[in-house]
Amino acid sequence: MNATWVLYDASCPFCIAGAYAFKTTLEKRNCQIKPLQDKTVMKILDVKEGDDFPEMKVIGNDNKVYGGSRAILYLSLIHISEPTRRYAIADA
Repeated sequence: MNATWVLYDASCPFCIAGAYAFKTTLEKRNCQIKPLQDKTVMKILDVKEGDDFPEMKVIGNDNKVYGGSRAILYLSLIHISEPTRRYAIADA
């Protein structure tokens, strides 16, 4: 997997809106947006159909899985511009 995968809960309207609000920006930075309910994603994460998804996930281009705030931090550190990284780290 070369791209970073940004994974969201497709049963959550807030999650869908959030994922698609950043879709263009993320795709420009070699990120693919996928639902956590995708069969391939579920297999990679070893989750079963009907499981709860309490937070977003990111599978980085380093093949590591990041969840919640760590996922956001990973995206900001790896895929966003230097000024944004400095701001994200300063506010962390």
